Amino acid sequence: MHPEITILGKTISLYDTMYAVGFIGMFIMCFLSRKRYKLSLPRTLVYTVYTFIAGVAGATIMGYIYTYALDVASGGTYDPNSRVCIFGALLFLPVFMFIFSLFCGDTFRKLMDYMTPGIFFILASAKFGCLLGGCCYGIADEHGVYNANLDYTVFPVQLYESLCTLAVVIILLVIAYKAKKIRTGSLYPIGMILYCCARFFWENYRYYEHDFEQNYIFGLTFWQMFAVISIIIAIIWLVILYSVKGFRDIDLTPGRSKVAIAIDRISSGSAEKNRKKHAEKAKEHEKKAKELKNNAKKNKK
Repeated sequence: MHPEITILGKTISLYDTMYAVGFIGMFIMCFLSRKRYKLSLPRTLVYTVYTFIAGVAGATIMGYIYTYALDVASGGTYDPNSRVCIFGALLFLPVFMFIFSLFCGDTFRKLMDYMTPGIFFILASAKFGCLLGGCCYGIADEHGVYNANLDYTVFPVQLYESLCTLAVVIILLVIAYKAKKIRTGSLYPIGMILYCCARFFWENYRYYEHDFEQNYIFGLTFWQMFAVISIIIAIIWLVILYSVKGFRDIDLTPGRSKVAIAIDRISSGSAEKNRKKHAEKAKEHEKKAKELKNNAKKNKK
């Protein structure tokens, strides 16, 4: 694959382009499901933008953690290709979303359920961006795909990760819309378990230059270790959610903040304008209907 293309003299990074595709996809999902969660269009836009920024922040934090961990393991000789690790978006997003729930006027669990399918769609898009950009590539494979950065063919591990993550998105949407006994706040841990199981498997086909990357701890790669940790956390999350009544019933939103009030004012303002427009149109239709009735009576006479 080629990491960049040139259109009308401008060079475009395919990796960054897939992030844009992911953001648009997440917004569309949130837009289509906003009525189900009783959310206005302004809230949908604010939530989508915040989630995207929080995801980038989480990926950046994890990038520094990953670099530091491998630098220690290598004795200070590790030179990272990138300081952004998208796994961090999944791990740190609940923290950022919990903080946001204290100000936005919606509960943490509702917020997570609303954004979860879109979050995993961005992840799927980002992994496909890795394929196009030639990073995070798999082991050498003569039957694989050509990597322009390496000038040889490799196993398309990014493609399979992307497809598996898209499958996770579909499963989450089916659960959200079809499952009758699903508890609010369940979608994210379910998605984490499904994604991390797939990630753990596909890590066996990823290429690592150094032995300390391939065998970081107990024969696992760094990301396999975090996949296991994430699965354990997600299982605990679900157990608490389904078994501890006091936890699942508590309202984590302390009150309406200035941010929530401002968003609602924008929403109510646009809603009021729409109501006035509809009322004016209704009056016009009523007038036309009366005119038609009067004309019909005159013609009969």
